[in-house]
Amino acid sequence: MTNVSDMEKQRIELERYKVDLDRYKVDLDRYKAELDVRKIEVDIWSVGFNGILTFATLGIKSLILINGAAVISLLTFVGNLIQKVKLSSHSLYDSLTSYLLGISMAMICLFLAYIFQIMEVEKKKKSIWPAIIRIIAVIAALVSLGFFIYGSFKATEAFNIIEPIQ
Repeated sequence: MTNVSDMEKQRIELERYKVDLDRYKVDLDRYKAELDVRKIEVDIWSVGFNGILTFATLGIKSLILINGAAVISLLTFVGNLIQKVKLSSHSLYDSLTSYLLGISMAMICLFLAYIFQIMEVEKKKKSIWPAIIRIIAVIAALVSLGFFIYGSFKATEAFNIIEPIQ
């Protein structure tokens, strides 16, 4: 009788192991599904983040380009006219200074974007600094654009009061 009882115990224990195995398989499938969801979330975040980085990089490059091109074109234009007409040196100085400050602010924006990127990649704990740096970088970009607009108005003002040299 002991053999039957031992065999029955082993059968019951085997059934319990099968039930446990099935439960572990279900848990494993659930964990795999959760992992797949997390992978999709990371992929979506990565695509969005890369898009933001591309857009920000393009914006910063554009700010540097428009301010730098304005300096070069203004100097070229003034160089061609300097012997022929009187120009408002104060307005030209203001516009050149404004364009150069615009380039400086764009470079500050670029540097802050780099720092933000490092902080985001190497983030070990929650910090408010990346958000603060990002806000300052956006402000620097807007100020750079503002300097370009101001410099353009001053350049226009300088060329509105051109007088021919007699």
